[in-house]
Amino acid sequence: MGRRWGPIGHAKLIWVLDDINTPMVEKYGAQTPIALLRQLLDYKMWYEKTRWQALEINDVQLVAIMNPTQGSYTVNQRFQRHFVCLQVPAPSRETVALISNKLLTSNISCEKATKTIERLVEATLDIHEALRKELQKTAVKFYYTIGTRQLTQVFEGIVLGCAGTLLPIAPLLSLWVHELNRVYADRLLELSDVNAFKTIVKRAAEHAFCFEPTIDAILSSDLLYGSFQTPDASYKPFASIEELVSYMKPCVELSPANTVIFEQAALHVQRVCRVLDRRGGHLCLIGVSG
Repeated sequence: MGRRWGPIGHAKLIWVLDDINTPMVEKYGAQTPIALLRQLLDYKMWYEKTRWQALEINDVQLVAIMNPTQGSYTVNQRFQRHFVCLQVPAPSRETVALISNKLLTSNISCEKATKTIERLVEATLDIHEALRKELQKTAVKFYYTIGTRQLTQVFEGIVLGCAGTLLPIAPLLSLWVHELNRVYADRLLELSDVNAFKTIVKRAAEHAFCFEPTIDAILSSDLLYGSFQTPDASYKPFASIEELVSYMKPCVELSPANTVIFEQAALHVQRVCRVLDRRGGHLCLIGVSG
């Protein structure tokens, strides 16, 4: 085993370290992972534990990200001195609302468009802020990340579903609730979290659209949208879960595997297709095998 380590040739290797301030702080203030990283930055080397020889680490840079909501909130100053520190504040609610209103107003048409879109954006921001407070990321729920990206995904889905059509308020609200469920609820791990999400959405929707007589029916219905059932791949709703299953059965029968399509499987396929259909859409399926 060689003593010089690093990327091949003249390349540079950049390590991105997220939540750098979250390692446990020991009795006298040390954080073991940070101490190990500081050794790399100070001396450009680590020790190989089997033979205790020094390994020279070359052409490596670190990009570290601190978590503003968890951890020690500070790191060792001898470690921090190696970095240029930048703070990137989140945009204000007013800024996000202005951008979202402009985006939706210029891309969709609906009844009483301006007022409806303003109410929809405000309700979405209320739900987003409530979920950030209610559903905190933990070591087990490490994917409970709720940020500006999730807001963008909700509004992107609404724009795709409304493209080129004049929607009444009720179908627009159905699409809105569907996108909220796909973006936020699909990542929730526990039933209690799902129920908390439903309560937050119901409260915000009833407050913003109390004048709409179908709002209770919209909140309690099974909403399904997809882009694979139309020739032009437009983002349209399924009338029911039975229609979704019947659409998928011929596709499954073409597979050489002896596959059975049932409601829960069809719902998963619909959600997977929705994510992969987005630009840069990536998916991480978490569950048991079998």
